[in-house]
Amino acid sequence: MFNVHEMLGRWRSGGRKGYRLAPLDGWVNDGRPVSVHPPAVVGRSERADVHLTDPWVSRIHCVISERDGELVVRDLESRHGVYVNEERVSQGTLHPGDTVLIGASRFRVEVDADDAELS
Repeated sequence: MFNVHEMLGRWRSGGRKGYRLAPLDGWVNDGRPVSVHPPAVVGRSERADVHLTDPWVSRIHCVISERDGELVVRDLESRHGVYVNEERVSQGTLHPGDTVLIGASRFRVEVDADDAELS
């Protein structure tokens, strides 16, 4: 069974794919991309792997993970939800170029070009 508290602060070592969430609004993360190395908990909490300061983001908002070679986002019962390409999802697959809305923060999903493991 998935335990959010076990995920907090945990990064897999070596050989992981890297992704970026590129802000689509200048105020989000001061316009700087956010690095994501799955599995990663996203939230407003300082303990989240991906920390967002957006007040519309829950302390523990969602988790981004890889499953069967695909990048997946799962809402962790957040108040304002997760949207993939403008559709609210409890769980959804993310592809490069997709738009994901977490709280009021809009991002474009990108593959980290610095990742040597990319195929």
